Amino acid sequence: MSENHDRRRMILDVAERLLEHYGLSKTTVADIAREAAIGVGTVYLEFGSKDDIIGQVARSKHRAILEHLDAVATSDGPVTQRLRSLLGARARLFVELASCGTHAPDLVHCRCDPVQQSWREYQRAEHGIVSRLLREGAEVGELAAVSDPDRAARAVLDAYAAFAPPFRTRPNFAEFEPRVEAMHELVMRGLRP
Repeated sequence: MSENHDRRRMILDVAERLLEHYGLSKTTVADIAREAAIGVGTVYLEFGSKDDIIGQVARSKHRAILEHLDAVATSDGPVTQRLRSLLGARARLFVELASCGTHAPDLVHCRCDPVQQSWREYQRAEHGIVSRLLREGAEVGELAAVSDPDRAARAVLDAYAAFAPPFRTRPNFAEFEPRVEAMHELVMRGLRP
């Protein structure tokens, strides 16, 4: 790895930690530089602005979630089980994110423009994964054929919206598991042929 790449990664790691703890509005580029033991100018050599840093951190978090969801979606096994596992993993990943710091969920969903842009890209990709699974399930006869798999995918993701940021209250994993299971039963029953 190049020195610039290592420095860039270190800045992002420090920024992520500070942003999760102090929040997007209270964390400054100077804070990031101080914590990384480098000059503010060095941060600006790597990133054009604080928004650039926030956007990179948000995209990294969204990418990690999508990679996990795609791995579940393309794993072996019945489509119904993969869909159920994907939706459960999605809920767990978001709840686990909330345990990373008071402001960690803000890095995947908030009103900040770079996070919003990354969130929209994430939603399109997530929608594609679920839509693909619904089509596959219908083709193999595991799921009911729907006239518009894209709209059905949106409906499924809307049903699980309570298990993703923005959270109404601080999520508690122990409370989420039974609620996610109940949602699985309702959704999977509705998708059966």
